[in-house]
Order: sequence, then C-alpha cells, then structure tokens
Amino acid sequence: MADDFQRFERDVHDRLAPTYRDRFEPVTALAVEGLLEAAGVREGGRHGDLAAGSGVVALGALAKGARVDAYDLSPGMLAILEGRAPAIHAVAATVDRLPVADGHYDTLTMGFGIGHLPAPEAAVAEALRVLRPGGRIALSWWADRDENRVNGLFVDLIEELALSAPPERLPPGPPIFRFADRKALVRLLDDGGFVDVCLETLAFRHVVPAAADWWAIGRGAFARVSAILDAQSPEAQERIRMLFLERAEAYRDGDGIGIPIRFHVVSGSAPMGQA
Repeated sequence: MADDFQRFERDVHDRLAPTYRDRFEPVTALAVEGLLEAAGVREGGRHGDLAAGSGVVALGALAKGARVDAYDLSPGMLAILEGRAPAIHAVAATVDRLPVADGHYDTLTMGFGIGHLPAPEAAVAEALRVLRPGGRIALSWWADRDENRVNGLFVDLIEELALSAPPERLPPGPPIFRFADRKALVRLLDDGGFVDVCLETLAFRHVVPAAADWWAIGRGAFARVSAILDAQSPEAQERIRMLFLERAEAYRDGDGIGIPIRFHVVSGSAPMGQA
C-alpha cells in the first residue's frame, strides 16, 4: 500500500506542479524563514531540502549562500525548480533513501512533507544518517484543521458530505492530521535519535481576492482533496464548489478573504557522538 500511495503522490504532484507553484506556494512560503532559521542554514553550508516540491525552501537556502541539494518524488516539481535555479542540484528520490554518504549535510529542511510520507520514521532515520554530528533538521506541518483553515475547510466539507474516492484513484495513505499534534511531531524527532528538539507554532493570515481563489488553491494543489473531488460527478462537483464558496465567505475581511494559516516548525540536532 505504501508503494501505491507514493506512486499516487508522484503522479498527482506531477500533474499539479504548475498550479501548486502558482496558487499554493505563496502559502507554503510563509514557513521558509522559520525553517531556515530553525535548521541554522548558513552561507557555505551543505544543505538538503527534502520533499522540496516546487522549491520555495530550497530557493531560500540558496539565497542564504548555502550549497543546496533538493529531493522530491515528482519530476514535474523538480523541473520547475531546475528552471528557476540551475545552481540547485535537483534529484528525484524518496526521502528515506538519499544518494549521499553518511554525515554529508550540515542542515536539512522539509517543508510540509512529513505528513505525506507512508513511513515518516524511516525518513527521520535517513535524515539522521546524512547529517553531520551537530547538524540540524527542521520540519514543518500544519496545525489542526480548526486552526489552519486553508486545507481544513476542504476536509470539513469532505467529511460532512461523506465524499470518497475508489482506491484506484486514491490509495490508502497516512493520517493527514497525525502531526498536527505538537507532541507527536516532537516525539517523531525524539524517538528518531535527535537531541535539542524544539517546536514553534506560527500563525499567519493569507489574503486572496475572492472565495473562488481559495477553491482554486485546493483544486490546484491538494493531492488527496483533488482526487476525491475528481471522483465525483460534474453536478456534484459544482454543488460542492458552491457550498465551499458560501462557507469561505465567512472569512471575508474588507475586499478580500483572510484565510487563517497555522503550522508547527520542529527542529533537532544530530548527536555530537554520532559516528
């Protein structure tokens, strides 16, 4: 099942890569500075960005003067990154099997990737392997849906309307909100052997001109949401869209829609005694 879900993630993100960049990257970019600061990314350091997507975190690391490698399952996402910054070494790879030697990196980041992984513990173990002793990793993931509404409103409607997709469209995957729990996110690094683990929760408000722009974010960037909506009839999709637009109007603020964004950034260091 894990292989099926990884193929799903790769294929859907290949298809959504351009709209992910255009519609959702302004949201994920809100985490860039927090991730780079928590990981301690510095000029001249070797940095690896895991589950890099269209590359907003990798680009931030490059701007700080780091030597950056970026890893993602999706060739479509990596093609966007390569077009933006040829200086970044973009590699199609799973984050639990990185093609580098032990202790290769000074710092690592993973922006909103950990909740997509069928085996997050394996990814953390691999991160520990490729970090030098004292090297640091920082991960971000969304807070619970009642606090982080950018995807929460979609999930609310899917559950309320009992929407689903057949397994050939959407294979079983990891629980979306597992790492919305602060303790679970800290425990992931603690149990993975990291030390000096810290967690910070950040909150923002992302403003879009209209409710339809919020709908476009979900349809153009959220893999599981997109798969579930695509499995519905055209008539049902339109009913769901109209209901979403109605609910989204509750967040109108002046001339725009203010979407509450809330996420956690957890970081930790590889032990100094690591071989």
